[in-house]
Amino acid sequence: MNIQDRTRTQKVLPPLLCLIVLSVSGCGYRMGWLMEERAPGASTIAVTIPGNTTFRRDLELEFGRELARKVALNTPYALAEPEVADLLLAGEIIRVQESVLSETQNDATFESSVTITVRFRFTDQRNGNLLREFTVSDRAEFLLSRGESLSSAQAEAFVDLADKVLFAMEDDF
Repeated sequence: MNIQDRTRTQKVLPPLLCLIVLSVSGCGYRMGWLMEERAPGASTIAVTIPGNTTFRRDLELEFGRELARKVALNTPYALAEPEVADLLLAGEIIRVQESVLSETQNDATFESSVTITVRFRFTDQRNGNLLREFTVSDRAEFLLSRGESLSSAQAEAFVDLADKVLFAMEDDF
């Protein structure tokens, strides 16, 4: 190995090793440490399919599936039926608003957005205590020229809303 190769290796190796160590170790963060303090001893949670007070049909089904998936992956609780769960996360979609962000010269919609607002109650069913009550919103944009649609924007908003619901379960968000 000549001097140029050795110098190049010395420059590249430390950042490469740091990258490998960071990628292998991961951050290890898992939601739930504040939730566990609020409801000690709880091991199961029911996520009811949220109600929907808007005139948009079946949004609660798609959002309910996404929220249950996130709860199962990111909290210390096992999913259970409402009748037997220690905790209950129940909510509803209270607002869906579509807005035109930009138009073409011919007044055709170029870019639009959808804002979805949900309201939730997080309850300890063992003693009836209301642990948290909160409302969260999320907005997702879509470009018709890229083949995006209202449906794809709603799906994106549901993923982000589910994350916000989990954050709000732990603390003010």
